[in-house]
Amino acid sequence: MVLRPISRRKTLENNWYKIWNRRQVDEIEQPTLLSLLVANGYDTQFSGVQESAWMAYVQHIADQLNIIPKDSLLEVGCGAGTFLYPFYQQGNPVTGIDYSANLVKIALAAMPQAIISVGEAIDLPRESHFDVVLSGSATTIASTVSMS
Repeated sequence: MVLRPISRRKTLENNWYKIWNRRQVDEIEQPTLLSLLVANGYDTQFSGVQESAWMAYVQHIADQLNIIPKDSLLEVGCGAGTFLYPFYQQGNPVTGIDYSANLVKIALAAMPQAIISVGEAIDLPRESHFDVVLSGSATTIASTVSMS
């Protein structure tokens, strides 16, 4: 019998998958930005984020990327849709993809007209077109450069 070590990368991927699929917000009928921040993990003592600070951050990114209200956005690794939410509210067409079914469910509750799906970037149709493609955190947990 030959024992092979478990890949650290595979273990890390599985751990992130488990962590994000456990995230949920109890009894949300109409999620708010604050509940989306909580669902995405910005509610801990180490990463607590105020709504006003989040909105300033999103506005800064929008300014840096010259995002205007008619631009269509895709976020890879969108989680509960925290980053997309302000754009959705101002009328931008938003699309997101995430591997956490729980977080996708929360995102869809907050943005019912958005296209949010469970999956990975490689699952997106090749013919899709977006004015802006972003990934706030998915690339930090990708196991390879080609995945990110």
